[in-house]
Amino acid sequence: MSRLTIPPELREEFNREVRSPQLRNSRKYSLIGVFLSLVFLFSDYFLLGDQFSHVLIIRVVALMIFLAILYFSQHTELRIAFFCVGTVLCLFNGVIVYIGIVAADFGLDTYQSGTILIIIYTFTLMQAPLFTSIIIGTISWLTYVLGHGLFSSTDIGVIVNNAFVFASALLLGVMSVMQREEYLEGNFMQAHELIIKKNTARKQALTDALTGLPNRYALLKKLEQFKGEVPEKMLVMMIDVDNFKKLNDQFGHNIGDIALQKIASTLVDIVNKEEGFVARYGGEEFIIFIKHANKAYPQKISRLILTSIEAIQVNELPPMTVSIGGYITEKEESSIGECIVIADQALLQAKEKGKNQAVICNQDKG
Repeated sequence: MSRLTIPPELREEFNREVRSPQLRNSRKYSLIGVFLSLVFLFSDYFLLGDQFSHVLIIRVVALMIFLAILYFSQHTELRIAFFCVGTVLCLFNGVIVYIGIVAADFGLDTYQSGTILIIIYTFTLMQAPLFTSIIIGTISWLTYVLGHGLFSSTDIGVIVNNAFVFASALLLGVMSVMQREEYLEGNFMQAHELIIKKNTARKQALTDALTGLPNRYALLKKLEQFKGEVPEKMLVMMIDVDNFKKLNDQFGHNIGDIALQKIASTLVDIVNKEEGFVARYGGEEFIIFIKHANKAYPQKISRLILTSIEAIQVNELPPMTVSIGGYITEKEESSIGECIVIADQALLQAKEKGKNQAVICNQDKG
């Protein structure tokens, strides 16, 4: 078996991206093969004499059955669909073996070579999973051996020779599919790991390493989503940690980092409940967007933020407060950038008024 194994959590994705295209090809190639088999009606006509009409009926009936099974396979789950295609091949081989038995009465041993074509097809163009391929190939081989061994007038030496040739083709086919499966699984896992690495790198590029919040670059991406149209009644908030430089100087930058992490975590808990967006704006500043703000909402959310920050208790941290500047967007806004500037100006007013408070511009218009 393949040295690689697809983890259970990736099996559905592997089936969707790898197995499903294989199945579509398998149905297509099987359909082509079934119709191409009708070419042998010419040799049937010239070589089988009065048995031709009998063989013609068998081929046509088999063709109808095969088409019905292949059609059904389009409307069922992957595992059953492969079973359907495999059933067509096994039945098709059964028809080949039966016609070979009929042809043996005319001394035509060459009609027995069709089984090896089925085996070769099974392990190449069918592109079925290894276990399915082994089952189909084995059934085809046994059908030939038992069919001709029990019911054919073919010389036993010819049957034994063909059996060994077909078995060798089957063994080579198994090794071929094992190699193919290892390549498919390995390629899938490499592609999956590459996607994970790309997503991780993309996330890291958009994430502030210290707080885990979206960074300034992620904020710019967020602003691009507005496409020049500012949502009406969106609350824009600028938050600044009070006396942060003093905290750093007195307790050290390590404590300052812990303070920013705790404040960021608190803001995330609050903003996520409001289905808003929070990012680290730079240094000790944070920015928040919350849509659909009414007149009373800015003061309510501001009080929650102020009290939640004050309530942070960590042994190594001193008491902390923040100042908040906010702005509720209106219909006539020309850009989100201007709204951020207004909120930042409100933040400066909050600082000038003594910190640990919120100033919301135009809150009476909300």
